[in-house]
Amino acid sequence: MGRSFWIVAALLMGVIVHISYVLFAPGFLFARQLEQSTKGKPYNSFFISSPANQSALLPVASSKSVVGICKFDLGNGSVELNAKLPRSYWTLSIYSQSGRQVYALNDVQAGTSEFKVELAKTKTFFQQLMGNGRADDATQIENLGWHAETSEPRGIAVIWIPIADELMRPQIESIMAGSTCKVQAP
Repeated sequence: MGRSFWIVAALLMGVIVHISYVLFAPGFLFARQLEQSTKGKPYNSFFISSPANQSALLPVASSKSVVGICKFDLGNGSVELNAKLPRSYWTLSIYSQSGRQVYALNDVQAGTSEFKVELAKTKTFFQQLMGNGRADDATQIENLGWHAETSEPRGIAVIWIPIADELMRPQIESIMAGSTCKVQAP
């Protein structure tokens, strides 16, 4: 009886450790990689990542691609990503700090190469329940496709543009340099 109890206890402990690792490790690893790849870059700013950093943060993005990053912090309010992109294939993905994708868009879905996306903190259950009836709630519904919410206060918005010819990189970077990422005025 005593030996079988410890075997079952060890098996259960192994299952618990495995499940905990599978559920929580990816988020911690993404947050750590995010911090290392964007070290020295201020929050609520847009920058074009170097090929080495983009490969470290996004392994699927080749060094030939151009990657623009908006590192955001919603602690001071909503953040507006104002993107200016070339007329070519591109994707926009917004991730929370733990690596959960909360928004995705590409050039075909957007139908334009210049747009604004509002990044906001998700309302709590109590805030939704109380329904303060603000006028901006109606505006959010009207602009639903250009509004992303996350439950975590920090994260990144990644614009990825694959390029076939390395000589096009400076031209694409100069167009993307017109993009901004800043806290919205109240």
